[in-house]
Formats: sequence, structure tokens, C-alpha cells
Amino acid sequence: GHAAWQPFLDKVAQAVVKTSKISCSMAIPAPDAGSLDPAKVNVQLTADGNSSTLAKVADAASCGADGGWYYDDDAMPTKVILCPASCSTAQNAVGVDKSGKIEILFGCATILK
Repeated sequence: GHAAWQPFLDKVAQAVVKTSKISCSMAIPAPDAGSLDPAKVNVQLTADGNSSTLAKVADAASCGADGGWYYDDDAMPTKVILCPASCSTAQNAVGVDKSGKIEILFGCATILK
């Protein structure tokens, strides 16, 4: 019955809370002016006081050891999704001294891999 599943579900819920440091998928905020230009979006990762701009890759399959990010939909993007390598870097960076962050920046040509 349902009761048998509850302890398992509680454990899953706790595990999720502990590991949810940074989301690997972020909704793209609306630009301050005009419409979003998908070719002028960059994703910046700050870890231990150092900022680096992540390169955009074509899609999830193009994610390599170097990481990067991609859109949920290149034509009409609503989300930026981090590659697994970048995601783990981001989560580790945020975990140590809580100074890490990911920012979506507008206005400059996207850095492509």
C-alpha cells in the first residue's frame, strides 16, 4: 500500500534538498529592453572569486568534458541548460563558500565553442 512508500519518498525528498545547490536549468529572464536576441546571451560562472564565461554548445549531445551550456530550443529559447561538467563545477563552487553563482548576461555576442 501507500504507507510502505512513504519512508522512501521522505528519503528522496531529503536527498533532493541536500543536493539542490544550483539548478542546471535556468529560465531566461526577460531582457530590460526589446526582445531576446538568442545570439547575444552569455552564461557566466563565478567560482572562488573567479568568473568565467561558459561557451555555448549546440545541444546536450555536444556537451563534452569542458562543459558549456545550450538552449532548450535554439529558435525560441526559454531556458539555459548547463552541460553536466559545468553543472557539477557550478554546484561544487557554490557548495564550498557559497560565493559561486551563475548569471545570464545579455547584450554581447554569444561565445561559442
